[in-house]
Amino acid sequence: MKTIVYLTDADEIACTVAKYALATAYKLKANLLLYSSISIDERYPIPDEQTDEYVACKKLKKANIEVGFTILRSQLEVDLQQNYPADGFIPAIDYACWEGSFTESVSVLSYNKDILMMVLANNEHETLYGYVSDADFQQTLDAAKLPLLIVPENNAVGGFDKILFATDGRYNEIDYIQSLTGFAKYFDASIIVSAIGGKNKLTSNQKALKLFMSDLAFKLNFGRASYYELPDNVDAPLEWLIDNEQVDLIAVAHRKGIFADRLLSMGISKEKVSQLNIPMLVYSGDKASVFSTVNL
Repeated sequence: MKTIVYLTDADEIACTVAKYALATAYKLKANLLLYSSISIDERYPIPDEQTDEYVACKKLKKANIEVGFTILRSQLEVDLQQNYPADGFIPAIDYACWEGSFTESVSVLSYNKDILMMVLANNEHETLYGYVSDADFQQTLDAAKLPLLIVPENNAVGGFDKILFATDGRYNEIDYIQSLTGFAKYFDASIIVSAIGGKNKLTSNQKALKLFMSDLAFKLNFGRASYYELPDNVDAPLEWLIDNEQVDLIAVAHRKGIFADRLLSMGISKEKVSQLNIPMLVYSGDKASVFSTVNL
């Protein structure tokens, strides 16, 4: 059965984003897996793995996470009963804990063909990507090879009406947009594609951008997708598109290199992501066609 994975440590903010993940699973007709990794913080001295102290520490940590997951699952099941039709598809909710590093757990999940995407919380009070550090998130992107939906912790639960696929024109990303159309159909959403990142950068990528636009016109079989060329006098393209086009989801592709640098090439800083309070769908790796495997 197709599954969405919510990566969390089941802390006090988890329920808000978990409800968002549940709503997304419902729309995609997928189950929901609450998932966490169990590892001892390597910033502190680690006893030998065979010692009773280390084993007891892992057991206690796992027990605490499982208690949190049990409570969270109960809250989500109440949400299902109160807010979702009883005669429609009802996502099954389960949880699991991985004994190892966060990055290792994500890498293992990526080999499960039933997993469509992963969800992370954007908690601006700690780190950009919830309970994982920026460095861990970069490693997660490199290991995942699956779409990651980053959701602000206070984002209202709901669908998507208009999705912005942002590019800097360096790559022909038609394969990712084709996958995005499969995602958009579940929400009856439209897609606008726009090259952002400053006139100088776009000019230097003009050849790749023209090829990309040509493919968009002739290869994309989705009537609700269009290319949007920004006016010349726009200084903050991302904010302008959100304000003027009522965008409620930003989609970007991550192929290689540092993801933060990829965002910066399009004029998107980490601080800006938090300030916008809008979910971001990050395509990572070579599984761009993941949503085309879902049956409507």
